[in-house]
Amino acid sequence: MKQAIRILSLTFLALTSGFVRTQASSPRKTKDTLSCLEISGKVTASDDKGKGMFTVYLSRDNNVLDSMIIGAGKVFKFTLQKNSYYTIRITRKGYVTRSVSINTGLPKGVSTDPLFRFHFDMMLLKEGQVRTKNKEAFDFPIALITYDNKKGWFDYSRKYTALVKKEMSLNGTK
Repeated sequence: MKQAIRILSLTFLALTSGFVRTQASSPRKTKDTLSCLEISGKVTASDDKGKGMFTVYLSRDNNVLDSMIIGAGKVFKFTLQKNSYYTIRITRKGYVTRSVSINTGLPKGVSTDPLFRFHFDMMLLKEGQVRTKNKEAFDFPIALITYDNKKGWFDYSRKYTALVKKEMSLNGTK
């Protein structure tokens, strides 16, 4: 009986160690299942012709995760994880800072392979171009990006963006 248990134990050990070795010796490239959205954007300024530098910040939970300095008309890109809230903030000295909010929450069962992609263009206004009684209107994100269940991809809320733009123009923005 002891002999049979010992043989079974050695057989099990041999099988499992072979499995581990097989896994270790032939690693599979797996896609990060946490990633779900590749977001990109192109930034320009209202008064220059393809010149100048911008700083783009990516934040999650009010913590800056990444930042980059890009030239006017150049594209930035970030890969976002699912089920998180992000903010992309774009700045340049002498210009009004703009932001975009992204909710990467996905319904159960939605595949993220391949990654979803979303691109936007942003134009910053020179501080002197903004004449408003209520500067707080510019503190709100210009867009809210979320997964649209009906469309099956990420999109921005046109209703929200129109409301923010209307509020800015009602306040006297040129």
